[in-house]
Amino acid sequence: MNISQAYAYPRNKRASKALAVLRRKLETKEGEIKVSNELNNVIWKRGVQKPPKRIDVVVEENDDGEKVAYPEE
Repeated sequence: MNISQAYAYPRNKRASKALAVLRRKLETKEGEIKVSNELNNVIWKRGVQKPPKRIDVVVEENDDGEKVAYPEE
């Protein structure tokens, strides 16, 4: 998914805005989705100022029936 829209925000807010952009795009496609810790770590890996511009995401349903987004590996 392309999350480069986060680069339109100030440097010190980019990683959190990248998560917001990702959630917004996923919710329009899949409904309510939780972001996994692994996906959160991938976005924050390079710090707050330089999140990835593109990330591959897989949405899976867990045992409780919740949809969770994971990074594709």
